[in-house]
Amino acid sequence: MGPTSGTSGWWAPFSGIGGEAPPATSRWLALGWLVPLAVQVVHTFAVAPAYRVGSFDDDANYLMAAHVLASGGWLTSKMPSGATVVAYYLPGYPLLLVPLVWLWGSALWPPRVFSTVCVALLYPLLWAWMGRRGLKPCYRVAVLALLAINTVLATYSTMVMAEAPFLLVLVLALFALDRWEDRPGVLNACVVIVLMAGLVWLKEAGIGLVAGLVLYELWRRRWSRAAGVGLGTAALLLPALVARWASGGSTIGNRYAGEISPPGQGGLLHQLPKEVVRDTWSYLQEVLRQSVLTTGSPLPTHGTLELLMAAVGATVPLFGIVGAVSWYRRHPSAESWMLWAYFIETLAYPYTNQRRVILVLPVVTIWYVTGAAVVGRWALDLGGQTLSKVAASVAVVVAVLAAGVPTAAGFTRDYLYKFGQKSSEFAHSPAMALLKAIGPPSAVVETDYRGSVAYFSGHRTAWTAFTATTPYGPLAAQNKGSCTVPNVKSALQADDADFLMVGDVNVPGLMDSPCLLQMASTASTGRAVGAVRLISTDHDQTSVFELVGPSSSQPGVTDWTAAVVPSTRAVSVVLQRNGSGDAGGTGYTAVANQGTASFDWSWGAPVAVTQLSVGSVTSTSEVHAVNVSVESAAGAWQNVLAAPGAVGDGGAAPYLLAELPAGTEVLGVDVSVRTSGTAEVAYVNAIGRSSG
Repeated sequence: MGPTSGTSGWWAPFSGIGGEAPPATSRWLALGWLVPLAVQVVHTFAVAPAYRVGSFDDDANYLMAAHVLASGGWLTSKMPSGATVVAYYLPGYPLLLVPLVWLWGSALWPPRVFSTVCVALLYPLLWAWMGRRGLKPCYRVAVLALLAINTVLATYSTMVMAEAPFLLVLVLALFALDRWEDRPGVLNACVVIVLMAGLVWLKEAGIGLVAGLVLYELWRRRWSRAAGVGLGTAALLLPALVARWASGGSTIGNRYAGEISPPGQGGLLHQLPKEVVRDTWSYLQEVLRQSVLTTGSPLPTHGTLELLMAAVGATVPLFGIVGAVSWYRRHPSAESWMLWAYFIETLAYPYTNQRRVILVLPVVTIWYVTGAAVVGRWALDLGGQTLSKVAASVAVVVAVLAAGVPTAAGFTRDYLYKFGQKSSEFAHSPAMALLKAIGPPSAVVETDYRGSVAYFSGHRTAWTAFTATTPYGPLAAQNKGSCTVPNVKSALQADDADFLMVGDVNVPGLMDSPCLLQMASTASTGRAVGAVRLISTDHDQTSVFELVGPSSSQPGVTDWTAAVVPSTRAVSVVLQRNGSGDAGGTGYTAVANQGTASFDWSWGAPVAVTQLSVGSVTSTSEVHAVNVSVESAAGAWQNVLAAPGAVGDGGAAPYLLAELPAGTEVLGVDVSVRTSGTAEVAYVNAIGRSSG
C-alpha cells in the first residue's frame, strides 16, 4: 500500500515507495552521468587558467611536503620553509602526490590533472550511490548537473589542493558503509576504518565525519562498531600525532591552533559561543547559497536579476534542511549523522566559507535537490490542477534562470575572484627568481605566504611581522594600532628575517600588508627597520626588501648606495607607487649624452660589496643596452652586469644581480644606459660588510 497524500511530499524524489519495486532504469538513464561529466570537464578547463599554483599558499605547502617525502624524508623532516612535514597539515594529500613527483619531478600540471580526475570519478560513483538510495533518475541528473556547473567544484577540480581527493574518498566511504551495513564483518569494517582515517589524513576537518559515524553507531547501540571506528581511526592517526608531539607542534596542527584559538582572545571556550552564532548565521545567510548555486561577478549587484538570484538563493538553506530531514526519514543511515557532526564541528572555525561546504558538497547538493522536490510536491498537493501547472512551469523557469544565467555569465570564473581576474603567480614571478638567486636557503624571508615563497624561492620563511600587524580576521582585535616601528622591528628580529616580501598575492588589488609596505618604503621608517628595496614589480605588485644594518638580523651588513647619491648630474625623482601603502621610493634620471646616460656612485675609500643589484632601468626612448661596472680598490673598472635592453617589467631582464666574491672591495659603481632619451634607474643596491 502506498503512502498517503499527506506524506507523499516526503517521498517525491524517491522510487519504490510503500513496498513497490523501483522502476526499471533504461540504458540511457543508466548513463545519465555522462553529460554532466562532460560539462564538468569543459567547466574545469574553462576555469583552469584563472588559478596558478601557489596562489592559495596551502597548495605550495602540500607540494613542499610531497617533495620532502619523495626524497626519503618522513613526518618530522623539515621543509624548505623551516616547518616540519606535519606542522600545519597531516600529509595524506602529499603522500598521494609522491608518485607524481617521482614521475614528473617539479612539473605543476600532474597534481592539477590528478584533482581533475578525482572530480571526474565522482560522477559515475554518485550516480550509482544515489541509485542505491532510490533517488529517481531525473533527480540524480539534476544533482550531477548542479555539480557540473558549480563554480566552487570547478575551481577545486583544477587546484593542487586536498579537496578533490577528499571528495572521492568520502564517496568511496559511503559505498563502504553500505557494504558494511549489508555484510557485517572484519574485512568490511577495516575498509571503512581505513577510508575514514584517510579522510582525516587528507583534511583534519574530516574528524567531524568520523565523530558523526561513531555517534550514529552509538545511537544504534552497536557498541563494538562504534569502538572499532573510533579506536581504529585513532590508531591510524597516531603516527602523525606522535610526530607532532616529537617536533613540538600542536596536536591539531599549528595552522588550526592559531586560527581557532589565537593568543590574546581568551582561548577557544571564551570565543566559541560568539563564533557559533556568527558561523551559523553565515551559513544560513550566504555560505550555503554561494556553495550550491553560482553567484557573484559578473552578475549585477542590484536590479531585478539580483533580486531574483537573492530569492532563489534563499531557498538553498530552506530546501537543504527540508531535504536533509526528508533524506533521513527515508534513509536513517550514517551519512546524515556524519554531515550533521561535520557542520557542528565547523562552527568552531573563525572562517566560514565555501571551503567548509566543498568537503561535503555532493551530499549537500543531494539534500538541496531532494528538498526542492519535496517542497514542490507540497505545493502541488496544496494547489488546484490549474495552479499546480502554473506553479510547476514557473518553478522550472526560475530553476533554469537561477542555475543557467550565472553559470553562463561566469563560466570561466574562479570562485575566489571576480570575473576576468586571475590568481597571483609565483612560478614566473621576478620576485621569486630574485629571492631564489640571493643568499643561502637558511636566509629567512618575512612573508604572508610562507608556503609559496618557500617552495618557489627555496628560502626559509616566517610571518610574525604580518600576524602581529594584520588588522583583520581573528587577530584584528589584538592588532589594533600595532603598526608601529617598535612592533615591526621586534617581530622581524624575532624571526631573524633577512628579507621582506609584500604583494597582492592573495587577491588582485589587495596588498598583503599596507602597513609593512608603507613602513619599509618610507625613508625614515625604512631606515629604522633596516629595509632597502631590491625590486618593485607590477607582477602582483610585489616588492622585495633586504633587511640590513643595526636594526636587522644582519647588523654588520649595509647598503652602500643608500646614503650616497650619484656623483654625476643625475636628478632624484619620486618613484611611482606600486600597491596600497607604497611610499614610492627614490629613483634617479639623467639625460643621455652622446647616446649614453651614466649614473656613478663613489666612495672616498674602498668599501666591501658582495651583492650588487639593479631593480629598474628605463628611458623615454629605447634602451639599447645597460652595463654595470665596479671600480676596484686599485682604480681599475670591471664590467659585472649587462642587459641588452631595459631592466624591470617588460624589459630585457627583470632585474640585474651579481654575487661578488667574498672580500671584494670597490671604490665606485657605474650604471651606463645606452639610449637617446632621459634614462631612469631605481633600486641600485651595493650590499656588503659595513666598515664598523
